[in-house]
Amino acid sequence: MVSRIGSFDYINNDLIQRLSKIANGKKIISSADDAAGMAISQIMTGQYKGMQQAINNVQNAYSMLNVASGAMGDIQDTMNKMKELSVQAANGIYTDQDKQNIQQEYNQLAQHVEDVYRNTQYNGKSLFQNDQMTLQVGPNSGDTQTIDIPNLGKQIQTLSKVNLANDAQNAMKTIDNIQLSVSSAQSTLGSIQNNLDEQTNNLMVSYENIVASQSQIVDADMAKEMLMQTTDQIKSAASLYSVIDFKNTTLAYMESLLSG
Repeated sequence: MVSRIGSFDYINNDLIQRLSKIANGKKIISSADDAAGMAISQIMTGQYKGMQQAINNVQNAYSMLNVASGAMGDIQDTMNKMKELSVQAANGIYTDQDKQNIQQEYNQLAQHVEDVYRNTQYNGKSLFQNDQMTLQVGPNSGDTQTIDIPNLGKQIQTLSKVNLANDAQNAMKTIDNIQLSVSSAQSTLGSIQNNLDEQTNNLMVSYENIVASQSQIVDADMAKEMLMQTTDQIKSAASLYSVIDFKNTTLAYMESLLSG
């Protein structure tokens, strides 16, 4: 009788474990199920968690460059107006007072450009005060990428020294040269963003691959588990019936002995 009950308990425990796997959708719930598989799964978990954060890092950097690019766009728009003023000041029909008025408007615009360049920040960090920035773009040590943010500080400061009233021709040349530098900086920022976009795509592919690989190790084959569950239920029912039948048979035999 003990062996029959033990067999029933074994089958019942197996059924409980099967139901747990179905409920969790996992074939490895603890190291007892597959110690090696559990260890590999934990390593993979660390990798894809790191990849998730690396993707966030790259996307944050992309957003940061959007801010920098927007600032450059503002500077470029302002310089277009400054160029208009320089062309206006070069026209001989204006009086000295007119030119002073034009110069005053120009100076305000030059100050705006300096303020934008100096004060543009992302997450409290000045964007144009550092030539380089290192990004963590992967889950492992050494998975870094250095981006170079164009430094136009000296050229931007030159704008405030331009004198439209006295030398409008040179003023136009200066503004043109700086605008070319700003356009080049915008192009550089765009290239960096394209690179980061590609980096994000690569990380996402790697992330999907490692998640799929982990899934093959730990996720349950639901069709198989459901079939095995049904089999265990049948075995459990049969074992229980066997125990009950054995108990009834034993009781009947003992009663026959007692009744003599």
